[in-house]
Amino acid sequence: MESLIVMSAPRRSAPRRSQPTSQGLLAKANIPASSDSIFTDTAPVEQPMFVNIPGKVMNESERALLKFSQLILMCTALAAIWGGLFGIATADDATTNDFFIIFVGGLASAAISIGWIEVQSKKNGHVLYEVQDYMLGMGFFFATIGMIWGTRWFIGVVTGEGWTEIFGTADAFNSGFKTNANGEVVDWYPHASAIYVQTAAILALVFGQIALLKRYTGSTGFGRAVAAYAPILFLVGAGMGPWMTWSENEVSYELGIAVILLCFASMEMALRSNKALNFVVVAVVSGLTPILLEIFNTGATEAGEGGAMSLLIFIVAIQGYYAARQELRSELIQKASIVLVGEIVLAMWLARVGDLNLHLGPIKTTELELESVLGLSAALWIAVLVFYFPAVQQRRVPWMPIGLAAALVMLPNDGSVVPWGLTLLMIPYMLFFAKATRRWVADYTFTALALAYFFTDNFARISDIPLSETFGMNYMHVLIPISLFVISELARQKDKISTWTHLTMLASIVLSRAILQAEDWFMPWIFIAYMLYLARSSFFNLQTDSPLEERKQATLVVLITSASMIVLSLLDRLDVPAFMEKVPLPEYFNYQIFILGAATYIVMYPVRNIELDIGLLFNWFKRATINNAPVYNPATNSWTNAVEETDMSNEEWFTQNTWSQLTRFSLLIPFFMMSFSIITMVNPWEQGFNEIGTQELVTGPWIMLLLVPIIGLVLEIKQMKVISSVVRSAGVWVLFTISLPICYSFNVVRDEMRTHQNYEDVNFLPMAFLLDAILLSAPLYVNSLISKRGIDVDALSPKADVWAMLGLIGLACLDTSGGLLLISMIALVTVRCVKHRHVFPLLLSPLAFFLANSHWLDTAGLGRVLIEKYNPNYEFAEWGFLTLSKLGGILITLQMTYVLFMDHMYVKESKNRREPLPWYGIWGWALIGILAATSSIGWIPAIMCVYLIFNSWNTGRLEAIVVLHVALMFSLMLGMVVEDIFVEEIIQQSFSWSSLITACSAMTLFVMNGRGLLFKEAAEGEELVVSIEKREEIVDTIYITAYIFFILSFEALFGIGTLTGAILLTRDFLFKGYHNALFFVPAIHAIALANLIIQMNIVIDIGIPIGIFLTIEGLAISWFALQNDRVFELEYFEWKSDDEFLDFLDRLGMTGILSALVGVFFMLGEVDQWSFAWLLTTVILIAVGIQGYAPEHEARWRRILGGYGSIVSFSIFSIQIESSDTLQALSFVGVGLIALGWGFLTMQKLDDDEGIYEVQQEQKLAPQLSQTVDTRKPAFNPKANTALEIPEPVTQESYEDELETTEEVEEEVELIEAIEDELEIVEEVEEEVEMVEDEPEIVEEVEDEIEIVQEAILPPLPETITTQHGFDIRLPDGKLEAIISSIENTPHEGYKPVVGLNQNGQIVIDWVSV
Repeated sequence: MESLIVMSAPRRSAPRRSQPTSQGLLAKANIPASSDSIFTDTAPVEQPMFVNIPGKVMNESERALLKFSQLILMCTALAAIWGGLFGIATADDATTNDFFIIFVGGLASAAISIGWIEVQSKKNGHVLYEVQDYMLGMGFFFATIGMIWGTRWFIGVVTGEGWTEIFGTADAFNSGFKTNANGEVVDWYPHASAIYVQTAAILALVFGQIALLKRYTGSTGFGRAVAAYAPILFLVGAGMGPWMTWSENEVSYELGIAVILLCFASMEMALRSNKALNFVVVAVVSGLTPILLEIFNTGATEAGEGGAMSLLIFIVAIQGYYAARQELRSELIQKASIVLVGEIVLAMWLARVGDLNLHLGPIKTTELELESVLGLSAALWIAVLVFYFPAVQQRRVPWMPIGLAAALVMLPNDGSVVPWGLTLLMIPYMLFFAKATRRWVADYTFTALALAYFFTDNFARISDIPLSETFGMNYMHVLIPISLFVISELARQKDKISTWTHLTMLASIVLSRAILQAEDWFMPWIFIAYMLYLARSSFFNLQTDSPLEERKQATLVVLITSASMIVLSLLDRLDVPAFMEKVPLPEYFNYQIFILGAATYIVMYPVRNIELDIGLLFNWFKRATINNAPVYNPATNSWTNAVEETDMSNEEWFTQNTWSQLTRFSLLIPFFMMSFSIITMVNPWEQGFNEIGTQELVTGPWIMLLLVPIIGLVLEIKQMKVISSVVRSAGVWVLFTISLPICYSFNVVRDEMRTHQNYEDVNFLPMAFLLDAILLSAPLYVNSLISKRGIDVDALSPKADVWAMLGLIGLACLDTSGGLLLISMIALVTVRCVKHRHVFPLLLSPLAFFLANSHWLDTAGLGRVLIEKYNPNYEFAEWGFLTLSKLGGILITLQMTYVLFMDHMYVKESKNRREPLPWYGIWGWALIGILAATSSIGWIPAIMCVYLIFNSWNTGRLEAIVVLHVALMFSLMLGMVVEDIFVEEIIQQSFSWSSLITACSAMTLFVMNGRGLLFKEAAEGEELVVSIEKREEIVDTIYITAYIFFILSFEALFGIGTLTGAILLTRDFLFKGYHNALFFVPAIHAIALANLIIQMNIVIDIGIPIGIFLTIEGLAISWFALQNDRVFELEYFEWKSDDEFLDFLDRLGMTGILSALVGVFFMLGEVDQWSFAWLLTTVILIAVGIQGYAPEHEARWRRILGGYGSIVSFSIFSIQIESSDTLQALSFVGVGLIALGWGFLTMQKLDDDEGIYEVQQEQKLAPQLSQTVDTRKPAFNPKANTALEIPEPVTQESYEDELETTEEVEEEVELIEAIEDELEIVEEVEEEVEMVEDEPEIVEEVEDEIEIVQEAILPPLPETITTQHGFDIRLPDGKLEAIISSIENTPHEGYKPVVGLNQNGQIVIDWVSV
């Protein structure tokens, strides 16, 4: 009998992530200076060339992230360790010896860091790499800390030993106490002269850093940044802390000198870093420093208030000096000037609000009694003008004149005469004489000046400052507007400023008190007449075919003119002569607004075809704003301008973006003014109910004046050759704009009449009915006009038709007659939307009844008349559902019934298979209507949902079945609450039972699907509506819905639903292969366990069992996520790809760790052991982080969560240690050590250890024949990252003879030329012959080549590499040799080298398999 040998099947090996290796550094490559450099002539910066190893290589983004993470970790470690040491030094029992420890430790750390850099960089010619740059920055930081505390130790020693009393007496120092300026006994601190010592120490350190940085090249950005930021950050920290205390809380000479010197030093170091960000940050912080110091300048006398902020004048002088330096990039200065202007404006405002004085050393304006003429705000303004003037002349700070003009607002009124006077002198110089003035600078400066005048005047008016005192001196309030007007008009005529700038100036003057409070009535009319003339004259030389840019400028003139008229109208400043006030018109009726509107329309009517409409302007500005940047065209592989003038002026763009002539400003604004003039008779400027005006409005014929703009609108439409969808939509919205003021006013009056004793019995207003009839007649007439002409099919636009429908809904909401306009417009919208299938406006239209609520039935109107006449028992006006009236609910129900009927008919008659309207929206509104119409809602929503679910199944349209189940849940809950099903815990019980019933319903559908019943009624074959893929998605969603609602049924049947949901989830994970369900298992299990404990009334602290369960299950899942092979072998799971499996393990690990951490806090938080919880969290996260660096389980999320999470958790643990300051400080040192450990692990992963910087044997290219070349390849290095010094390139003035050899010989010769360091040609070529000895032809050719090479010096490599595409490639000197040498020295059998550039412009050698 043959024996059977049973052998186990081989285990499947789970896929692993291939481990990317870091890139080594080799050679040196030059890249252009970055765009954030400061100097204009910045030389290229030496950068390393990267040579990847053949095979899987860490990509550039991964490497960049790791290096950035390494930097953060190192900085965190540095901050935490030194923060802890600082905490130890500043503890309550700290002594001078502790300062000495930090002094020695800081200098020792700096010496170690810089010494290590010096040793390593010698091998590279003092060219630093990134890690060395980090260490340089750390060394500078250590040195700064050491110098600060060293000087503090020095001050204490010399004072305590009695060597000097400059800093205080020895007795006071030794006692530890002193008497301050207020006579209080406080802890000892040195005199203000100690500031000089620390300032000198920092400056000495700065000079040392300058000398050291001159020695190094390459990557020095971080070190230079630390050197730049250290002085200013120390100034901010010490200046607002110890130094201010040493100066007795007053900005002393010592502190002021220190501020100026350290700000200058910091800006100079930032400048030397040649990084724009460094310079901008330092310059901004330097400007903010005096402002911050002023907050702590509490010990100053009244005359000395403002002493700190006065230092800003010196800072402005320094910044102005740098701004004028020609070697600095203009782009940098221009961008920085915006922020610097903002700082000055902020300082001026603070000086004005705080009433601060100018205090420059011995000069105090209060003592000289000059504060009313030259205050601190004015001095800052003048300082900016003077010190930045050279830079302005050089066109380097265009925002300075603009900011100075705007900053005039911040000047105090009594101290603004000098700046305003200088402004009136400088503006003509800038506009008419200065050649450096750019047009846009002139426009924005003059505009800012106009707005400054306007706001200064209005702020003074709000503060009740007389007009004559607004600008600091009598007659200035007259001189300034006259001067501005004259300068503006002359500049416009000479084309020095744009028309819109001139109009802004005019509007500012018109709206100032110089005009608004003018005693003469004709002053506003003169300005309006001038602006109308200006608007009309701007079209004199334009035609319909004129460039759009010119037409746009003219249209903007019309806009500003119209806006000025609107503002004057709203402010009621259009007065008339006394004899015209006696006309027989209503008392408050401002008929002059009506006349002005009509006149404006008539004046601008002849140019209606030239003026651009709002749509063109809006789309123009939108396109110019959003798409102004160049756009990459993948078809041509080039960058093109998004907006071209030719494209902007073509007919197609014009047609697509116009909103029709009806939306031009010269029609819209005048018509609005006519409508607004009618409501002035109720005196809208007066609060309260104006009975006389109301009587005139609701009984007089004045509403007929509205016919003028409406007839004008209709005639405009009638004159058009084509009435397109856009025209109809625009007409509706213009009608809405015209009618808005009068309709709103009527509705306010109707609402007031309900409670007014003289009108509460009035139930009908004929004028309101006439108003709605007029508004209704306009669209009806246009509709009849279209019916006669016929629809212009080519001009149809569904989008515009939707906007027209929305406009009609808006008109419906303006109903004033009690239903005429509301019902008519909603009916029209319903009919049109159903016919043309406009879904959005159709489903939005019922909101009109919500907005109207019961107002249209309670106030005077048709609805109230009908209700009072028939007096039904049914309360039509009563509020039903939400704010919807019962009659509104009935109308919505009828509306949706019509929609359902007509839509079914249209679908049935459609030849193009019209898609039905979304039934859920229609049925939803129908349900809302029924709820509002009935007095008891009860089970109506639930019955409706059950019907809809059954209907969905019966029709086979199950797309919305999940939404219906959600609605069923809430409707059941609503029914249970309303019908009082439960007595106790009504909301909780209703929610739980509703969830359980809904879950059972969803599970029933899922079971039906398993038996083939769910889609039994669905169409099949060619009539298939729901695809097979969609059906699977629906089934999955139904199952998930059942899960969710089972779990949410907490209190139903003792929590059996929640337990069922947890069991189902676990079962499906284990036996159905739903591997993604595992992510929710811990949370669901915890919820089920907690609910079971609560329902069973088990007396226990619930957090403890929940925490223990989550911790154990989370750790188990985390362990499971580490078992790659075990998980991969599970027969229940199927993996579509390796990436899916690996992603699952990542998410699984995250779930386990988070569950365990939550469990820890549940468990220990219940017993109030939060500190231990954070400590245990740190341990868990450290374990996770270490796994992230292990090759077997390498994952970025583990490194991030474990590394940064452990740092944060241990930091929180340290913060919670309150028993001992020393112990807390030691804990923070522990935080630093943790961060340092992660930093070294990251460095190890990057492979940036000392092996990178080992220098191989020097290879120098020299033209001596006696030298030899060693072409033997080194043994393969697993890291394959070798740093070599690349020799200086060899140049030769003449290239004697072209070598005519075969292609193989040329390749061999090029290889020899590329790697030669010491030429000994005979031996080199003999070795090459041995390498190709199997190819006799090549051997013979190489032997011939030996003779050629022996006779002459080998020519250098070509300067450029020629391509076949019409361009050459030029590499920096020596780089081609470096590339060839690097390729030769890297074993790459089976791989082909590919040379490219990374995103930073660095040369990268990659490899592809062959």
